[in-house]
Formats: sequence, structure tokens, C-alpha cells
Amino acid sequence: MSEQTPQDTAARSGESQEYLAKITNEPTNGKDLREVARVVFPANKDLDSLPLYIDGPINVEGPSSAGSDTASQHPDDIISRRSARIRPGKRVSFGSYFNAFPASYWRRWTVADSVVLRVKTTGAGSLIVYRSNARGVAQRVEDRRVEGTDTHEFELTLAPFGDGGWYWFDLISDDEGMILDEASWLVPSGDRHVGRVTLGVTTFNRPDYCVNTIKTIAAAQELDAVLDELIIVDQGNKLVSDEVDFAEAESAMNGKLRVIRQGNMGGSGGFARNMYEVLQGRETPQGVEKSDYVIILDDDILLETEGVLRAAAFADMCHTPSIIGGHMFDMYNKPLLNAYAEVVNPYRFLWGHRRPGRSGLRRARSAFAAQAAPPLGCRLQRLVDVPDSPCGHGGHWAVPARVHQVG
Repeated sequence: MSEQTPQDTAARSGESQEYLAKITNEPTNGKDLREVARVVFPANKDLDSLPLYIDGPINVEGPSSAGSDTASQHPDDIISRRSARIRPGKRVSFGSYFNAFPASYWRRWTVADSVVLRVKTTGAGSLIVYRSNARGVAQRVEDRRVEGTDTHEFELTLAPFGDGGWYWFDLISDDEGMILDEASWLVPSGDRHVGRVTLGVTTFNRPDYCVNTIKTIAAAQELDAVLDELIIVDQGNKLVSDEVDFAEAESAMNGKLRVIRQGNMGGSGGFARNMYEVLQGRETPQGVEKSDYVIILDDDILLETEGVLRAAAFADMCHTPSIIGGHMFDMYNKPLLNAYAEVVNPYRFLWGHRRPGRSGLRRARSAFAAQAAPPLGCRLQRLVDVPDSPCGHGGHWAVPARVHQVG
């Protein structure tokens, strides 16, 4: 074994100082930032799905990033889609599937080298920023006292996230309680183009699910910034257009809905028709226009519209044009993650969900945060990409792709 020299120690110390110098939590000035993920809550105050948005039910007994508190759970603590109440003396952690920031994926696949956390609060309390590593170990990045109504910014480096890890934040209220007015994650825009999206759904005799999806999309006004069109390829004999609420849902889409009838050609035939229609473009007063992306969706889903915005933003910022897979949760046991992606067995030529293993994840329940008991916390913290395994691919239930990639 070779001996350590003072020069070796000094060199490593210098490297550490250089690395730490990349970490800054000062407010950003003069940077052109793009909002790539908003902190959100269930649209209908659904407490069953709340563990996907809060690390454990809001204001209820259980672990947070640094302890536990007791309070009663109530849907009225969710004030709006973007705002929530933290009761007096209690702590709420946003280290959750939907509201933490997947730093390792942004570092691996995009041009971003930093992310800005912007949090607006009302009331007095503490705001604490955390990060994790691939092993699920949490580290406090900064804590800040807040009071009154103010907006707080933290510029956070993506340098430490080579193999996994997330950013998130906790709020601890003082004796009078506090409110999270809104929060979001932003990255330097780099003059990147804001892509437009077409959503494609294939259905067979599930008109009620489709109409509910249309209503969900129509109600999400934030989608107007990126959504060109929703195309539904109807291959059944129980037609979406015959559903009782269809006319109302169609009107709410303001011309952004197109339903196509064709014979039953299976899921692949329906998805192929969706992609074909997007490639052909759509007629507008300015001529034929094409979306930048097509996102393929199943028909029997409950859509989190924030996911559409995040997928489009992530695709816009990728180093190279990429196909981005979506995860699949259980519709009836909502915090249950059924599949991370899909793989094909090259010997038996059978497809299936990505199974647990060194880098796999299956059926991970609710609170993903770093303090979750192993192996759950570690599996969600690790950087896992479909290309890591032979014959891996994004699941058919939600796949955004650039239009030229399906041409």
C-alpha cells in the first residue's frame, strides 16, 4: 500500500474546495429561467393520492425529513392546485414523487447544470432545502427563516448527482401557521425553443374514461401554453362521441379535440394512427402546422396534467432528441408504482414490466424520500434509465417523442 503524502492531501483538499465552490444558494440575478416543474397538489383534493405530492399525508403524524409531528388530516389544508396550509407548529415535507426535483435525470440528459428553487410563502416559519444521493442519504443544503409574504430563491448545482439523488424542501410553521402560496423549479433556458405537444389516445369501448380525460385536459388551463391538439382514435362500437357528457367536454376543448373513427386494429394500430395524423399536421389559418412532440396515452387513465408540462420541458432541454417514458401507477391504489418501464425478453420475445434488481423498481409505495426505509428509498433515489438494460423501452401508457423520431 502506498503512503499518503502531504501533497496528495492538499490536492484532494483543493478538489473538495473547488467542488464546494460550485454550490451556491444565493438568489439568481439576470438569468433567463424557464419553469420546468411546479409544486402541485391533487386537483380534486384527493387524499388517497396525496402521498405522491407530500411526503406522507399533509399535517398528519409520521416521519418528515427531520422528525415527526402530530396534527389532524383535512382536505381543506389543500387550498388550491398550487397552495397548501401548514398548521401552527407543524412540519410538511415536499420530498415526494411529484414535488421533489429529479436532479440526477436532469444532470444526465439535459443541458442544465443548475436548478433554481423558487418558493413563495405567507407567515412565519422555516424553509429547509435537502438533497439526497443514490443511496437515499439525505443532506441538508440550507435553512432559511421566513416571515410575512415573500419569495425565496435557491440556486442549486446539479454537479453532485452523477448516479442518483433529488432536491426537495420542507416547511416548518411557527405558532400562527403558514401558507405555501406557490413553488416551482426552474432551469436556465439557454434560448431553447418551447415545444408544442399533441396528445394521442387510442380507445376501445371505454367512452366514460375518455370523456373524463377530455374534461381533465380541458380544465387544465396551464396546458394551453404547449397543447396543440388531443386526438382520440376510437376503434370500438361504444363510441366516445355518444357518451352523455361528450358534447360539453368537446366544447370545453375550444377546438383542440379531434376524434377519429376506425376499425379495431389493436393498440398498436391505434397508436400508429395517432402518430400518422401528427406527422400529417393539422390545418390552421396559417397553413399546415405540426407539433414538436406527440405523447401517446392509454385510454383508461387518470391523467396528471402537470406530467405533460414536465415531459415537454424535459424534452426541450435534452442534449439530443430523446424518447421519454412515463411511469405507471395503480388507478385504485394510487400511491402504488406498478411499472418504471418495460423490457422485452430477447429469448422468449415477451414484454413485461421492468423488474426489481440492482437498478430496477417495481411496486414502490408512496413516500419516496431519502428517509424512506430501504430498499424503497434507495431504488427511487438511483438514476435508472431504460437504455441501461438490453431491449428496454418506455411503457406504452405514456411516451412523449419528437415528431421526427416517429416519421
